[in-house]
Amino acid sequence: EKIAAVEKRDWELWIIALTVLGILVAGFLFVIWPAIVLGQEVIYIQARISSQLAVGLFIVVVLLGIYLEMKCHLDLARHNLDHLLFLE
Repeated sequence: EKIAAVEKRDWELWIIALTVLGILVAGFLFVIWPAIVLGQEVIYIQARISSQLAVGLFIVVVLLGIYLEMKCHLDLARHNLDHLLFLE
């Protein structure tokens, strides 16, 4: 039962990570798609975004990475602890 709960959390983490990655890729493609369609060899990107938006996006991505890394290590430690307790 505990293993099933850990596996469910693992899948939830993967879904979150892949969703964020998909959103970032979609945003990148949205920006470069006109250059690809028009066959341009050099891509010029003109974007007017606020510095708060850019910093916020960067912080969210970094925090997601930190969260996923910590969660992975915590789940691994919990699994190892359960394994050690089960063997005794």
